[in-house]
Formats: sequence, C-alpha cells, structure tokens
Amino acid sequence: MNDPGNLSLIRVREPNAPEEQLRKLISAVDATVAAVADRIRRLREELGTYVHLNNTAGTSWESLAKLIAALRYPHQLASPQGV
Repeated sequence: MNDPGNLSLIRVREPNAPEEQLRKLISAVDATVAAVADRIRRLREELGTYVHLNNTAGTSWESLAKLIAALRYPHQLASPQGV
C-alpha cells in the first residue's frame, strides 16, 4: 500500500510474469486503505474465504493497522483517502 512498486513478495510466486499481470492478482495491493478494505470485503462475499496479510518492505505496520481497523469498523475509517 505504501510502495506500489514493491512487488517482491508476489514476484517470488510468479518470477516471469509481466508487472501488469502481477498487479491484477488478488495478492497484489496498490491502492488506498479504503480501496483495499473494499476489495477484501468483496472477495470475502464472492469467495466466502478469509484473507491473510503479509507485511513487506512496501507496506508499513501503520498501514496494516489502518487496514485492519477499516475492515473491523468500516464506517469509522479515519481518512476517506486512506494512506
């Protein structure tokens, strides 16, 4: 979320895939906290599954905390623009 250019974690899974394809994968997150929270909610509704998060150099703990808060309390997102 903080560094959309950091695709290091997903690049391990798909080392030869073009960047455009990597950004379309469910695992890639390069949007505001609010947009990511909405995407996770939609995936849960569509797929009925849980999502796990990995902290990488491209995402700060602060952003992950905001994302978790947005998922727990969707109407209380502190900043409509996210991070």
